[in-house]
Amino acid sequence: MEVPIITREDIENAYSLSKNINQTRIDPHILRAQRFDLRPILGSYLYNQFINGLQVTTPEQRWLDLLNGKEYLSQNNNTVFFYGAKPVVVSYAFSRIMLNNNSNVTRGGNTSKTTAESTPQTSKSDAYRITAAKQDGVQYAAGLTQFLDDNRVTYPEYGQGLDSNTGKKQSIGFFNASR
Repeated sequence: MEVPIITREDIENAYSLSKNINQTRIDPHILRAQRFDLRPILGSYLYNQFINGLQVTTPEQRWLDLLNGKEYLSQNNNTVFFYGAKPVVVSYAFSRIMLNNNSNVTRGGNTSKTTAESTPQTSKSDAYRITAAKQDGVQYAAGLTQFLDDNRVTYPEYGQGLDSNTGKKQSIGFFNASR
């Protein structure tokens, strides 16, 4: 069973997120970020190995490094600090939360939350935060791809999860908000 690889605290460490949003409301956005944003980067095979590898009692160090990042020497013998897959998921999950946070689908139709204690942000402000989080995700994803390219011996599964329709690795990009 697929479980979230990050928590609300991980998101709070990177972005401003209300403590009033509970984990059960956040988890679907985390899982979507994992499935639709992280999986295409890793490829299906490595993604499945990674998710399963994190769910054992004592995960292998390579899975922890892939999740949390590490300092390593590149192929050019330069020291690189890799931030891990976690900030990729955090960035994309936060942008998904921002897209959906102020609305609910009810039996009476779509509703927007408003309270006497708060003032909803403008659409322009929300759009800026969503775009900034997506751009963060793209940058972290580039670092993830570079790490995997530099560490193919440690992650031989990388590249084995090619798109079954095209035989090519799926491209990185902004997610489609309609997913």
